[in-house]
Amino acid sequence: MKLAFLFPLIVPLGFLPQLAATSQFTTTDRPSFDDVYVNPQIERLKNCQSANLDVYFQQGAVTQHSAEYITDAAQAAGKCDVINVKILPIEGKGFSQEDREESKLNTQELGAWLNDLGVKYEVGTPQIQSTRNNLTYNGRTAQIVFNVKPASQS
Repeated sequence: MKLAFLFPLIVPLGFLPQLAATSQFTTTDRPSFDDVYVNPQIERLKNCQSANLDVYFQQGAVTQHSAEYITDAAQAAGKCDVINVKILPIEGKGFSQEDREESKLNTQELGAWLNDLGVKYEVGTPQIQSTRNNLTYNGRTAQIVFNVKPASQS
């Protein structure tokens, strides 16, 4: 008899998988971050064309995702004649001194990462963005610019 009272609560749970499968929020036809931002830039490098990659940090370290595509980019650029590689720190108009210091430390961390990959680089003038946006809030504080050209035939 006690189970009869629970029956009205259990029945709706059986429909949850079907509701989730037909929900408009579970669409899978949206392109991923990699499809939109990363893969086109890696393809450019594979074709020895210059490319720009945003780099994301969390708590002072390059995120794993950024580290993976930086490694892919360095490998792809290695098959080209590298003109130069620049780190461009990204700062906002409203950045405090603490924010600028964090950006500087992130640039140093990124430089250490590139050194470990055997990539020679230079640090460019910080880019100043007018407002904070979702990219900023997600940890984007630098961009790497790979200036490359097709390898010379010898």
